[in-house]
Amino acid sequence: TGRQDDTLAGESRAKGRVVAELDSSLMLSTFVRAGLALGELPEYLARRDPALVRLWPERRRAKPYEAWLVLHQDLARTARVRVVVDAITSAFAA
Repeated sequence: TGRQDDTLAGESRAKGRVVAELDSSLMLSTFVRAGLALGELPEYLARRDPALVRLWPERRRAKPYEAWLVLHQDLARTARVRVVVDAITSAFAA
């Protein structure tokens, strides 16, 4: 998508054939699992699916994806929601 650079695991996609542009990791994993494409998936998602095979395990993205946590402003002030938000934030920071 427009939010990604022109590489796949650091390799140029310039001579590749783009078969789909998807905005969801779930949709991408469905394409990859069906053998329709290669794609970069979040490790936590790919690790849970034994049908997926990691290519180039030594490679990492030069620039990680951004992750956004979005919630309604009224919920942001609720103590139990803050506990969950803080736990998620800590997990991503680690």
